[in-house]
Amino acid sequence: MNAEKWKSVVVSIDTYKVLRDMAKREHRTISGQFSYLLEKHQEGVPPTDLRNHTAHGQQVISEAAKK
Repeated sequence: MNAEKWKSVVVSIDTYKVLRDMAKREHRTISGQFSYLLEKHQEGVPPTDLRNHTAHGQQVISEAAKK
């Protein structure tokens, strides 16, 4: 892997599952979903408003929290 272009990030398994499920529902890769959410954060979109930008974000978070 090119260390100048890519970096690994460690997240909890619960966070990974939420991100994975959001990415799957929105037809993105996990890294693409992470980048999308980070861009929205940088634009100042409050976390509660991200559900308006993600197809099922709030539902996915709720489902993951129950597991």
